[in-house]
Amino acid sequence: MLPVTPGHGKRSLWLVPEKAETAALQRLIDTLATRCGGPCFPPHVTLCSGIAEGSNADLSLSQLPLAAELGGVQFGQEFFHACYLPVEPSEELRKLQERCADAWQGKLPAHPPHSSLFYGALGPEQQELARNVAQAAPAQLTLVRCELWQTGGPVESWRQLA
Repeated sequence: MLPVTPGHGKRSLWLVPEKAETAALQRLIDTLATRCGGPCFPPHVTLCSGIAEGSNADLSLSQLPLAAELGGVQFGQEFFHACYLPVEPSEELRKLQERCADAWQGKLPAHPPHSSLFYGALGPEQQELARNVAQAAPAQLTLVRCELWQTGGPVESWRQLA
């Protein structure tokens, strides 16, 4: 397994897809977690992370809903960036990220916006499985809600705060 990136952030602000898209992505995440030995987690696009404990801002963003086109499955070398669907670049999303990072005293994610499908390490056979599983992913997400999550510690201990 790949090491968890130090300082991953204690709190993160996530954009969450509408219900049917969330359910579709959750099935993919659960399948890969079960078949490849990783943790389960809720589908999301990280808006900003490393949010200070005392910072507060409004979660009802007027820019939502926001359409996000997804690219094909990709693989990275980091625990939290092992298997993901990239979100196609959008000026709306970039501006929203910057505003939220400023308002919440957080930092922009180290990677461009994406929807993770697996956390951990995948060998070549598991990557092939992930490619096949990811074919069932929606081509577009409608991001409808913003959520604040406690993301320090093991993935299984993460919890929604707001």
